[in-house]
Amino acid sequence: MSPSAAPVPPKKPLVSIIVGICVLVLGPIVGTIIIVYSTMSSFSGVLDAPTHTADGSPSAVTLTAGAEMGIWTEQGNFGQCSVTDPTGQAVALNANSAVSVNTGNFSLGGIFTPTVDGSYEVQCTSSGTPFEFRVAPSVQVAKFAGGLVIGIGLIIVTGLAGLAILIVGIVRRVSWNSQYGRRGVPGYPPVGGYPPAGSYPPAGPAGPVPGRAN
Repeated sequence: MSPSAAPVPPKKPLVSIIVGICVLVLGPIVGTIIIVYSTMSSFSGVLDAPTHTADGSPSAVTLTAGAEMGIWTEQGNFGQCSVTDPTGQAVALNANSAVSVNTGNFSLGGIFTPTVDGSYEVQCTSSGTPFEFRVAPSVQVAKFAGGLVIGIGLIIVTGLAGLAILIVGIVRRVSWNSQYGRRGVPGYPPVGGYPPAGSYPPAGPAGPVPGRAN
């Protein structure tokens, strides 16, 4: 078989290895970003809410009916707090016993749900040094849990997928090396080239050339 007619060897299987590494690295990064984003967005209302002082004086807060609100107190110092709606009626304030949530220096204490839109008065007192508190949405559990599940699931799935692709790529690369890297490509001289001229067998007598008298 002449070199011009020899089969062309396949390219080294590097694509699977590169793709596997990219998936293995980028997947957990994207999953972590989703977790961080969902966490920050779930507590963004607390971070943006104005700060009040628990010195016994009422603080006016404009609220919307139906949205569960929480009183976030500094370093867990809940003290005595009360909430009054725009009509002057006391609003039931429930202690936060279902979940312990902290963001920054503030912990979720009492929870209440406004029944009408308008300006509410929130009053907190402290038996010791007055502490600071904020009135903000309690916890957006659905958003936080959804982002957490999606982020962790993405990290696990992409990690396993990237590892599988990487292993397949490595196996194919090893197979390529064993088939073409040592024995040479079929139809081409072996690794190291053709043997030197002196090692070829002697040529036989030349035959007659057509059209020429011998």
